[in-house]
Amino acid sequence: MPEAALDQDSRTSRSLDVLLTRRMEWVVVEIWDCFEDVGRAFRDWDRRLSALQRLAISRTSPTDGTTSTDPIGLPQTGGVWVV
Repeated sequence: MPEAALDQDSRTSRSLDVLLTRRMEWVVVEIWDCFEDVGRAFRDWDRRLSALQRLAISRTSPTDGTTSTDPIGLPQTGGVWVV
């Protein structure tokens, strides 16, 4: 999903460049042309991953991913930068 809203309940929603989802896996892809402030980019990245995890948990049923290796069914989240 391109330009996926990260905070859909917020008045000023932040968006992700690309959001990939597959069953219990959620991945954000952020595309960078250049870095003006790498420190700010890293801090924002941590906030985005935390928000993605909250979004994934809120959109997932507790039994969606129940397996022997993931008994509580929590979604896996992560991300990648494309520079």
